[in-house]
Amino acid sequence: MSLDTFIARQPIFDRDRVVYGYELLHRSGWTDAFDGRDPDRATVELLNGSLLVNRFQDLTDGRLGFINVPRNLLVQDFLELLPPGQVVIEVLETVTPEPAVIAALRRLRAAGYTIALDDYVDKPGYDRLVQLADIIKVDFQLADSDERRRLIETYSREGLTFLAEKVETNEEYHEGLEVGFELFQGYFFCKPETTARKDVAGSKKSYVDFLREVNRPELELERLETIIKSDVSLSAKLLRYLNSVQFGLQDEICSIKQALIHLGERALRRWGTLMAMAGLGEDKPVELVRTCLIRARFCETLADEVQVEAGSLDLFLTGLFSAIDALMDRPLEVALEDIGLKPDIGSAIRGDDTPLSRAFGLAMACERGDWTTYWQIADDLGLEPVRVADLYAQSIFSADELFGEGAAA
Repeated sequence: MSLDTFIARQPIFDRDRVVYGYELLHRSGWTDAFDGRDPDRATVELLNGSLLVNRFQDLTDGRLGFINVPRNLLVQDFLELLPPGQVVIEVLETVTPEPAVIAALRRLRAAGYTIALDDYVDKPGYDRLVQLADIIKVDFQLADSDERRRLIETYSREGLTFLAEKVETNEEYHEGLEVGFELFQGYFFCKPETTARKDVAGSKKSYVDFLREVNRPELELERLETIIKSDVSLSAKLLRYLNSVQFGLQDEICSIKQALIHLGERALRRWGTLMAMAGLGEDKPVELVRTCLIRARFCETLADEVQVEAGSLDLFLTGLFSAIDALMDRPLEVALEDIGLKPDIGSAIRGDDTPLSRAFGLAMACERGDWTTYWQIADDLGLEPVRVADLYAQSIFSADELFGEGAAA
């Protein structure tokens, strides 16, 4: 697959932190950063990327896709190329409630599209847009607590959903729940629920112990065997994984020790880490584990693209463990200490300058839409932006496959 444009996606959650949809963001692969001066071109290229290069449902994992739409494209017929039941038309805050816009929104609603108002602020005359909207997005970094509450009290009605965007902390998420927001967008789900040290839940302790052992410089199979045997779930997953069709073994493996020997060191480290991470994330949003897997896969693929001192496995682990504090609900330093990662991996996750940090920094820039950093790191690594876009898209598409491998369910 080859991409001429870079399409990033940001998850949107419901009140239970289950993924409701994704906002799809476009940037040109051959320019420094999209500066907003040509939003029409941005949306056209997004349509090209989502319809012609990728299947729309692949980009959204079968969920709703939110697409930013400027005024000129809104009043034309391009948007009706997209599948109506799968798309939320996100009307930019710069769009005014003129007759042509109102007519376009009515036409799109009648065709089955969901209408959202982006970064909404209360202005005279804009109630006509609100009347046609299904979703109102409120920027939590621009609207204070009083304004958020006032907007809901003023415009709340049956069929209208309020979405809190740029929610960066769990405190903001819980405040949004209390006020009445139904949907949430932001990176609060990648944050730990507490900053105080607390014991790891008993159900997760075996996963933490296993992570610590599988990431030691020298593997000790007897210790690994003891940990796995003490947890029925670990034992079942390991044997099921090795006896699956992909290995094509003639004789079924029946013992844990036999399974560990057959798997081999590299495969054991990779599979064991994936499986343990999935276990740690059992009570977390699935998107948290998927996000870590996207980062891991992207960092790993960079090992084949550029000269990096660290190996592909270390790059993979850097991305995978990048939200370990959120998975364990412990401060980052404590979580890193608990699982005993290599110093270079921990340093890169903290944001220090290490051989791993540029690859990890590029992954985070892609994810966050930090286009200036994205361009700078890609240039430093000697990578064409189009190639970076291609690698990141592949990482998104392989996340579900990796998750299945780790869970071995």
